[in-house]
Amino acid sequence: MGGHRWRGDASANDVYPYGGVHHGNGFLVYPPREQDGPVRPSLRLKVLRDGMEDLAIFTAAEKYKAKMGNLLNPVPAVFSHPQYFDHLPETLLNRREAILRKLRALGL
Repeated sequence: MGGHRWRGDASANDVYPYGGVHHGNGFLVYPPREQDGPVRPSLRLKVLRDGMEDLAIFTAAEKYKAKMGNLLNPVPAVFSHPQYFDHLPETLLNRREAILRKLRALGL
């Protein structure tokens, strides 16, 4: 990528190619800031993890659709119209938690 090189011995004068003008450059993790330091996850990686967890939750819930009641129906609690939805994260997170509680009650 361009003339950027990461030597592994970071100094204040080094160009840091893992951030900046390209919105993270598509990286899922970032290298340690110091020798033997922790690798840092990106927000992109955290969002991917959340999406995979949601997919697993809804796949399990779909198998027990008859026992889930109205929890899998996003209308009107989440979506009031196909083009309008509740923008509060708590609304989606509360629905997700309710589905998880029901799955746990079913023994999953």
